[in-house]
Amino acid sequence: MIKESLNDALRDLIDQYDNDIEKTVYDVIDESERLAEEYGDTALAEAVAKIRFEQKQELMMWGIRGDLDSAEENFLEAVRDMAARKSPEILLPEKKKS
Repeated sequence: MIKESLNDALRDLIDQYDNDIEKTVYDVIDESERLAEEYGDTALAEAVAKIRFEQKQELMMWGIRGDLDSAEENFLEAVRDMAARKSPEILLPEKKKS
């Protein structure tokens, strides 16, 4: 059985974001957070934590009028970089059949 790597999952996520007008950066953040937990990837978890922190800071300072474009682009660039990395690939553990 072929297991999907985190790299593949991130490539699929970025492809969906780039090609689906209904997929927002917030969807990418949420899905990245889920993938970081599922695959146990600390680099992805740190990228998610950073954007979440910046969102909270922006909300506290400006309410919903703030500008997160730069932070969001930095996050998306980090996810794209992680999707493109060659090694090590983190594989999803095989699920046991019940």
